[in-house]
Amino acid sequence: MLSCRNLSPSASANCGIVGISKRSRKYTLTPKGKFVPEGRKGRTMVLVDIRETPSVKAADIFLQIRPGTDFEVATTLRALVKGHAVNPDLVAETGVTVERLQDIVDRMKRARFGV
Repeated sequence: MLSCRNLSPSASANCGIVGISKRSRKYTLTPKGKFVPEGRKGRTMVLVDIRETPSVKAADIFLQIRPGTDFEVATTLRALVKGHAVNPDLVAETGVTVERLQDIVDRMKRARFGV
């Protein structure tokens, strides 16, 4: 997942789904683009953090994970994207459910462009 602050204006304008990690607090979701002509209305913003921050208000989906489980969440998302089975008990240790992560994976797969 790329940090949104490193996106070029054209890349950010074409994102259908944007993932914001706890280290990237600034984001731009308003530009219209080739794949998202509606601007912000056509985007899904997913925020992953260990606590609620002011950025939560702008997010469509907020995943509050336990501290130190970033890698496990990213690895689980990757496994789900590849169609691998995951252990729900191990995923539960991150503070989110397999179902929530599968929903995000489904959204990612439907997006025409994302970061």
